[in-house]
Amino acid sequence: MSGLTDAGVRVISAKRKKGETQTVKLREWSLRLRVVVERAKRDRQLASIYLFPNRRSQAYSKSGWTSVWQDAMYAYIGRFDPEIAHEFETKRKREAAQRRGEAATNVELKLVDHPAYFALSDVRPAAITAKLENRDVDAYDFAAHANPSTTHKHYDRLKVKRASATE
Repeated sequence: MSGLTDAGVRVISAKRKKGETQTVKLREWSLRLRVVVERAKRDRQLASIYLFPNRRSQAYSKSGWTSVWQDAMYAYIGRFDPEIAHEFETKRKREAAQRRGEAATNVELKLVDHPAYFALSDVRPAAITAKLENRDVDAYDFAAHANPSTTHKHYDRLKVKRASATE
């Protein structure tokens, strides 16, 4: 929550070498980002220093956040695919049975094989590629790598490499 500013969302990069100064990333507000943040603040059940806290007002563990993401993808894809919506309902019933201590049957999940499914780790590369494709002047600042070659090495997924003529 402390990273929310009038200018946008401020994040301090976690990756840095010993003695290296910290890199601060500022994501300026877009309408979509503002809506997501406002909705997250509005829907919180407990006071927390985190924008997206778990049930104990703490940061999510990796597996906890993965579970939240999977449920979000089920809700998203389930809106237009009845088979995935049914799979989600079956998954929720199985998890409820497990919480009650009942034996639950294992169900094969097809969510991650769905063509509309995307992992959270796909979001940043897609955003950086879009910036590079649009030739946005802030593409390298957006990626926030110390060296632009790192951006190209790991995130440039352009299908066609384009350049302007010299004359």
